[in-house]
Amino acid sequence: MKEKPLILITNDDGYTSKGIIELAKAAKQYGDVVIAAPKYEQSSTGRGLTRKKPISVEEIKEEVVRTYAIDATPATCVVIALNAGLLYKKPDLVLSGINNGENLSSCITLSGTIGAAIEAASYDIPAIAFSLQRPKDLPGAEVCFEDAAKIASKFIKQLLNQDIDACLLNINIPYEADINTSAIYGEISNHKHYPTKVSTRNGNYFVDLAKSYEMIVKDSDADIVLNKRRISITPLDYLIGKN
Repeated sequence: MKEKPLILITNDDGYTSKGIIELAKAAKQYGDVVIAAPKYEQSSTGRGLTRKKPISVEEIKEEVVRTYAIDATPATCVVIALNAGLLYKKPDLVLSGINNGENLSSCITLSGTIGAAIEAASYDIPAIAFSLQRPKDLPGAEVCFEDAAKIASKFIKQLLNQDIDACLLNINIPYEADINTSAIYGEISNHKHYPTKVSTRNGNYFVDLAKSYEMIVKDSDADIVLNKRRISITPLDYLIGKN
């Protein structure tokens, strides 16, 4: 009897986020699923590792799948899961997301969601980062993670079946997309979708992220999602300096 695939799931929104729960439900049909995700939100941490402080790991009972809440960055959650005996074997696939907000353009290296997928790829494990766009004019609006998880399910199946020739994928889903929305391969736009803003309050500095919809490169990941309203698929290489 063929052994079930083992699928590790993490994110940067925290283990209680709706996106990761729906993604775990979708992945369960394809194998054994374990969540190892941050205890608290860890957005904009990139591939950073939690160092020089103790890292707590708590197994959470009564969740959709076996779940570990880890007081660390998303990339560190992957490192802990792979090296601290949380898994019974090396995962066949690592999923990161579903992120609450798109991860597009040259700013993707800021993303903890993508950072975790990159960390998994560095262990030679196929990985997908999933992100769901938030509406431009309704930043606080509800988005449908259930539909996004159905879309994610198709890509999980394809990667496990080796129908996609890639080790690391960044997939962004428009907020109104459903199972019938087409997907298009696109390269990273070189514009800054999340330009940084620095402000001062009471003598302290604060760094925040805005959104930019200007200078979007035609047929890029950002153009596919923001203008064409399609799902973007972008193969990545974790060796950033590789030609």
